[in-house]
Amino acid sequence: SFAGHPLIVGGQVIGVMAMFARKPLAENTLNAIAAAANAIAVGIMRQRTEDQLRASSERIRAIVDTAADGIITIDERGLVTGWNPQAEHIFGWRADEVIGQSLTTTIIPPRYREGHERGLRRYAETGTGPVLNKRIEITALDRTGREFPVELAITPMHLDGQTIFSAFLRDITERKQAEDELRRTQAAAESAN
Repeated sequence: SFAGHPLIVGGQVIGVMAMFARKPLAENTLNAIAAAANAIAVGIMRQRTEDQLRASSERIRAIVDTAADGIITIDERGLVTGWNPQAEHIFGWRADEVIGQSLTTTIIPPRYREGHERGLRRYAETGTGPVLNKRIEITALDRTGREFPVELAITPMHLDGQTIFSAFLRDITERKQAEDELRRTQAAAESAN
C-alpha cells in the first residue's frame, strides 16, 4: 500500500511525503501523514521566510555601513541604538563605545543639550518637532570636544509600537571654509573697486 501527501509551500508543491506499507493504512495513519506533511511544509516556509529576512537585513546593513553620511539612530529616550562606520569616522567614537549612551552627552554641544532634550519631550507629547524631516545646519561635537558644522536630517519612524529617530549627518567643515573664503574674496574685490 502507498500513501502520500503533497508538501505545499507558497501555493506550490515542492515535494511529497510518502509512505509504503505491506497492508492498507488506517485512516488515523493517513491523517498523521497529512499532519506531518503540513508541519514540514510550514517549517520549510518559515525557514524560507527567515532566510529572506536575513538577506534583506544584510542588504540594509550593507547600505547603512557604506553610506556617505553618518547614520545614527536613537530611541525615544535619546539613547543611541545605531552608529554606522561613517559616524565613527565623523565623530571619533566607535559604535561599541556609544551604543546605549545618551546622544545628548556624546555629540551635542553643551549649549544645545537642553533644547535637544526638550525636543524629545515635545515629540513624545505632540508627535511633532521643528527640526524633523528637513535638512538643517548645526554644530556638533566630536570625541575630542572639537565643535564643527554638520548638515543634519532627522526622521522619526514608528516600529513595533516604539519611536526611533534616524539622523543623517555630514561634516560640512570644508564647505563652510570654502564659503567663508569666497565671501572674503568677494569682500576684498568689492573694496578694491
